[in-house]
Order: sequence, then C-alpha cells, then structure tokens
Amino acid sequence: MSTGNKYSVLLPTYNERDNLPIIIRLLTKTFEDNKIDYEIIIIDDASPDGTLEVAKQLQAIYGENRIILRPRSGKLGLGTAYIYGIKNATGNFVIIMDADMSHHPKDIPFFIEKQQSEDFDIVTGSRYINGGGVYGWDLKRKLISRGANFLADILLNPGVTDLTGSFRLYKTSVLKRIIEATVSKGYVFQMEMMVRARQFNFTIGEVPITFVDRVFGESKLGAGEIIGYLKAEEAHSTKSAKYLKDPIYGTIKLDDFVLEFIDTPQFQRLRYLKQLGVSNFVYPGGNHTRFEHSIGVSHLAKILVTTLMELQPELGISERDVQCVTLAGLCHDLGHGPFSHLFDGNFMKSARPGIKWEHEQGSEMMLDYLVKENQIKIPYEDVQFIKDLIYGEP
Repeated sequence: MSTGNKYSVLLPTYNERDNLPIIIRLLTKTFEDNKIDYEIIIIDDASPDGTLEVAKQLQAIYGENRIILRPRSGKLGLGTAYIYGIKNATGNFVIIMDADMSHHPKDIPFFIEKQQSEDFDIVTGSRYINGGGVYGWDLKRKLISRGANFLADILLNPGVTDLTGSFRLYKTSVLKRIIEATVSKGYVFQMEMMVRARQFNFTIGEVPITFVDRVFGESKLGAGEIIGYLKAEEAHSTKSAKYLKDPIYGTIKLDDFVLEFIDTPQFQRLRYLKQLGVSNFVYPGGNHTRFEHSIGVSHLAKILVTTLMELQPELGISERDVQCVTLAGLCHDLGHGPFSHLFDGNFMKSARPGIKWEHEQGSEMMLDYLVKENQIKIPYEDVQFIKDLIYGEP
C-alpha cells in the first residue's frame, strides 16, 4: 500500500505502561505490513506509573527514527499535548488515537484509503455508521455517548456522526490550522476540533471503527466533560461573540470583549483608512484597510499569548493578560490619520514642523477617548497595560 506519504502518530499518554507496548507493536506491524512510512510521537505527561521508562525501552527496540519521545513536566492536558506533539511531527499527515487499546491500528489503512479517495482534509472514525460499533460498555454508558452526540449534532451541527470520537487522520497543515483556533482543554479538545473544521469548511470523510473499552487503566473522558462542553458552547452561542471570515486566517472568532471595542465609531473609522496609503492608485488591488488589518493582528496576538500561557505555565500569564494583549493588537492602529503612514511621515512634518509625532501616540489618545466616550468598563491598569503594549514600553 506504499503511498509516498509519511504519517505521524500523536500518542499522548498518562499511566499507560501496560497498554503502551501492545499499541506500539500493533502500530509498527500495521505500518510495516502495508509499507507505510511512519513515526510515533509519544507525549507523556509525567506518568507516575513509569510509562516513560517503558517508552524508552520501546524506543531502544524500534529505533529513535520510529519512536520519538517528547515527555512533559506534568499533566498539562490533551489539547496542549497535541500542540506540543505536532511541533515535532515530520509527516505530511497526522494520526491521533488513544494509547489505551480502544482504537485498533488495523483500521489505519482504511483511513488512508478514504483520505486518498477524495483528497479529504480529515478522516474521522465513527462508531455510529454502518460497520462501526462499541464493545465493553454497559447500556448506561452507551446511552450517555449516544445522547451527547445527539445533543452535539443539534446544538453544534458538526457534520460528523461521532463528535466524541478521538481516532482521526488529518493533513498536517489542516490540523495546525484547527489547533490554532481551538480553545478547549482536556478531552473535549477533540470535540471542538470537529466544530472548528466545519467552520473552516474543511472536507471530512468518515470510516466505521470498532471501539473497545480499555483493557488496562481507567477511562479519562467522563460524561461530565462532554455535557460541560455542550453547555459552554450553548452559552457561547447566546453571547454576542461573532465570527468573521478573513481571506488570510479563515474564520476568526470575535469575543464579546473584542466586539465592544469594534462596535464603536472610533474603531469603525478604520474601515476608511487604506492600509497601503496611496499605493492603491498604482496597485488597484491593494485596497485593504486598517480595519481588517487590526482584526488580523488581534487574532494573531491572541494565538501567540494563549500558546505561551498553555506551553509555559511558569510565566504566570492570566486570562486577563490574554484579553489585554488581544485588545492591544486590535487597537494598535487607532491613531492612524488619512493615508496611514503618509500622514505621519509627510503631512505632520509639514503641518507641525519641529513636533515629533508617531501614530502610536495617536492610538494611545484615541484609546482613552474610545473607552471614555463609549463608557466601556475596563480597569484603569488594563488600559495602561494596553497602551504600553501599543507603544512598546518594556
């Protein structure tokens, strides 16, 4: 079945010393029997049962080019494990699955065939289509899972039959894009990824899988997490958060605290300021404005500081810090005059010779005016922090 592609398996582990040797053996046999190039990235969250020591022995057996170890200092959650793992993936496709033997590697060739059949961006395993099934669960657990998927389909419209499943194949570039937009933590991270995939209009194929309850250890995904995620998403849908379709970054979520600033006359004026000054008279296609530019900067600023918060908890970054950095990205160009930098570099020098003027000064002044004029409730120290970020104060 040689495909010419390389597949990176992300295998987050926590207390899986008994399951790990078996799942690794099944994975290597599946890939080698089908002549598929692969690597298995084990992301262990400091398992107290000695999982990492077992992983080191497996690496010695199968080789460092096949088994890549990326241990972490503590139990930091499944979502950040994927973020950490994909940074080390060298394959052009990524497979995510559980290490607890719930997913059988024998299904991987069917995932690959499905992906190649229509060049799907994502292929997800489903217990609830013809040929799929669940073994080892009692009736109560089956009803909880079915009910959660039914509610998810109504509330979130994910476009897949098994939203709570966690056996999937992604194009690496697609997975990176989805992870950047996903904010949930823990085992519901996988659920949100499917919702984001639909928002980004990625193509998704499904293959039937048989889910077998874990042989060793305890399940880490409970009904509480599933219902909690659904409640959170339902709450989000009733708030003022909106989504913007950006030509560069795709779907951008505008949180309510961001919208409070966007929906002001001071920010809306940026719709009429060309990003490239007068360049559009020479390049007619260069018509983008400070409005969409500022929203894009805000989006990237949020991704940056959120990633730092999750991957470097020792920095002590708070949700409040994330909001301030996001708003600094949003408001950094509030002070631009007509024709953008042409106003700073030419007009102001001629109109007010001898006075040093930078648009960052105008942005600070406009931010103060915006907050006061629109009676936005934000702590004074947060406004000062945002202004320092805009001006580049250490």
